[in-house]
Amino acid sequence: MNVVGVSTIVIFIFSIFCVHMFQGTFSSCVIDGNFELARTDDRIDTKQDCLDLGYEWVNTPENFDNVLNAFLYLIVFMTNEGWVTAMHYAIDSRGRDL
Repeated sequence: MNVVGVSTIVIFIFSIFCVHMFQGTFSSCVIDGNFELARTDDRIDTKQDCLDLGYEWVNTPENFDNVLNAFLYLIVFMTNEGWVTAMHYAIDSRGRDL
């Protein structure tokens, strides 16, 4: 087996682990298409708070909801290109629907 094959298998195994750990945790409240505005509103703590205020609860573009997304973002992390945005979403995540 060559290096690419072994690397693919290792990344796939970590992808499954990431889906298990982080599935559904990268969602957040969006106010008028802006993820940042909801972070400054102290009234929003959960998904239900967001929906009660009439805002939208969406999944961030960088998520680990399936193995394919997890696989792609693990490759992004390994190449050090564009990983900062995903890490900000990871820092802000607290759990499902929170």
